[in-house]
Amino acid sequence: MMSAIFFSMVWAVWFFTYPIKVYAVSTDIYHNNNEIIKQQFSEQSFTSQLKIKQYLTKQFRADLAAKDLKKIKTGQLAYLYLDNDKGEKEQITATVTKVSYPGIKGRGQVFLEAKVESTHANSPFKNAKTVKVKISIGELSPATILFRSSGLGVDTPKVTSGPRNTTIK
Repeated sequence: MMSAIFFSMVWAVWFFTYPIKVYAVSTDIYHNNNEIIKQQFSEQSFTSQLKIKQYLTKQFRADLAAKDLKKIKTGQLAYLYLDNDKGEKEQITATVTKVSYPGIKGRGQVFLEAKVESTHANSPFKNAKTVKVKISIGELSPATILFRSSGLGVDTPKVTSGPRNTTIK
């Protein structure tokens, strides 16, 4: 009996407090053909020698709903998903550089900069098709998700952002 009470308390704590990351997802992504090569010194950990690494940066723009833009900040991480030449999906980390609210009703734009260690010859952006971008807009507990999906969550608290890496699909 005591173990049943203990496990139900553990489950209740998880159900009401465990943060599940929520993402804004867009498939309306635009990019220019410019790729910028930047060189940067990096230190190798075991030899303490400096080595020059080349980073390839590319600018992207994603269109998102205006309600999601309020929760996105400059400097925040985003994830780009690309289809490469071999038909495989590739995830690339990007940084939000600007959030813009153009005159289009209910839509806004997020400008992103993706930086990968590469050169033009083996660029992941070369002949790749951008599939989608995901940007974290907050966290929800399992209880909040259940209440919102059942229609009972009209007065649920606002979504807050945090460091966890789980998603709702």
